[in-house]
Amino acid sequence: MSGRCNAPRVGLGESCLSNNGCVSFYCDDNICKQRCFYSNTDHECDQEDYFCLYGFPSYCEPKLEIGESCSAEAVCISGRCEERQCVDENYVSPPTRSPTSPPTRPPTRPPTNRPTTEGESPQVEEGQAIETTGQSISYSYASTVGNFNTAEECISAARGNDACIGNEITWSPRYPSWSCRCLTVACDSSSNLYYRSSYYSTYRYEECMPTTRPPTRPPTRPPTRLPTRPQTNRPTIEGELPVEETTGQGISSRYVTTVGYFNTADECIAAARENDACIGNEITWSPRYPSWSCKCLTAACDSSSNLYYRSSYYSTYRYDECTTSN
Repeated sequence: MSGRCNAPRVGLGESCLSNNGCVSFYCDDNICKQRCFYSNTDHECDQEDYFCLYGFPSYCEPKLEIGESCSAEAVCISGRCEERQCVDENYVSPPTRSPTSPPTRPPTRPPTNRPTTEGESPQVEEGQAIETTGQSISYSYASTVGNFNTAEECISAARGNDACIGNEITWSPRYPSWSCRCLTVACDSSSNLYYRSSYYSTYRYEECMPTTRPPTRPPTRPPTRLPTRPQTNRPTIEGELPVEETTGQGISSRYVTTVGYFNTADECIAAARENDACIGNEITWSPRYPSWSCKCLTAACDSSSNLYYRSSYYSTYRYDECTTSN
């Protein structure tokens, strides 16, 4: 009697016909999914930008776009949930939903879609910008330029910003009061530069400046993890405080500012000590993906009960005594 070989099990997010056909052994709506148990969190989900959606049972699903209803920051791709709605990370006040006059939608000529040929970049005509609708620049590779009524105004500001080396911005024609951001890395430095968005568009205003070296990959050896002694809860220590790492958490986006990009947490800490905005004496950095931006705490350590969120990718590092609010 001869046996029959089954096809290899498919990975998360791929099409499936039965639970037995998935590496996770959960096939829902013909999609291989990951089972989870803590709703509205993301620490259980192995896929980037996924969160645990409440259900019977609960599965990891893609995080929500800006403008969608939310109940926690972890469910939003921006990391911000205000008044039960996912908002931009630099959200200050509710956007004007009914402007007195329609906003100017750049460019005036029909936008040119980016060619799909691999390795070929769009040709930017002088004085014109190439718009790609339905996408935005990933927060890990963007810096806020400001708030502008038109994309042209943001492009003009980006040209004078030394951080905007990618010659591209992302701006919301639908909600022009939202912040405009620019690309802070070379156009070919990562395959994850963009994410799909119903509200933002990207605008290439100069030719793509490719890197002369391959994109940064995760290190081949495990990154040095601080500290080497067993992790303890943060004590109130008098005098000098050694650097203490707390794994599995990040600092909420409303209480941070980007310090830069560093290969180690020590390098980010050194830069944070010289940054006047980093008054909380703490940074958040990803040992798993060191190419992601490092951010510092811009508030006193006891200023809010919601300073942190659980994360599968980030850790926090306290490098000096906790400063308390007045």
